[in-house]
Amino acid sequence: MTKTTNVNNDTCPVCLTDKYLNQSLKLLVSPCFHKMCETCVDRLFRSGPGPCPICKTTLRKSNFTTQKFDDLYVEKEVQIRKKLSFINKRQEDFGSLREYNDYLEETEEIIFNMINNVDIQETNERIERFRNENKELIERNKQKQLQEERLIQQKIQREKLEKQARKEAFLEIENKQLNEKQQSDLELITKIQSSSSKDLKTVLKENKYKKQKVDKVEIKIELEEIEEDDDFDFEPVDTVLNRISFVNTNQYSSR
Repeated sequence: MTKTTNVNNDTCPVCLTDKYLNQSLKLLVSPCFHKMCETCVDRLFRSGPGPCPICKTTLRKSNFTTQKFDDLYVEKEVQIRKKLSFINKRQEDFGSLREYNDYLEETEEIIFNMINNVDIQETNERIERFRNENKELIERNKQKQLQEERLIQQKIQREKLEKQARKEAFLEIENKQLNEKQQSDLELITKIQSSSSKDLKTVLKENKYKKQKVDKVEIKIELEEIEEDDDFDFEPVDTVLNRISFVNTNQYSSR
């Protein structure tokens, strides 16, 4: 009779240690899909094969795998689907869509039986019969799948390289724009520092509508106060300087 233990998903059912008390607790899963901590596995199976403490199935230490899912039912389903991956007929292997759908339904029934321990002997016979009757087809479809996976990996790698190339090109353009903006600002500062009050008005007016296309450029300069001229309406110098020290949110606008 199978032994049942009322423990949560983070507890070893053998020693009852849980992750709340032991953060380093590592749970392993047996081929019979019962879990226990790494310490218990080492203690029970260090000397060789032994019975599972839950269902008495004979186990070896090397049979245990790391638990990947909190739900052992999901863990079991994933492993069984992987084990039965040779049941790999494709739609093109059938004369009609109906036949293909019937095959898929039968495959899911086999997987369900294996997960839930329903008619295990009969189900294993069906699996072996499929394997023996479809050896060549299984191998051919396996090679097709491997080829498809290789093509997918090549596509992913190609897209990765293209993305990197676009990124490098973008950074090159961005750096060029930054250098151009810095040079432009330095030229503007030089003109402002060397201009008279009258010439400064012309410099500011010429620069007023010039498009800026650079990100995070900070330039701080100090200028002597310039008297305002009644016949020319321009911004105070401190406002102009604030506009020179800026972060432009329209970095990628067109020229």
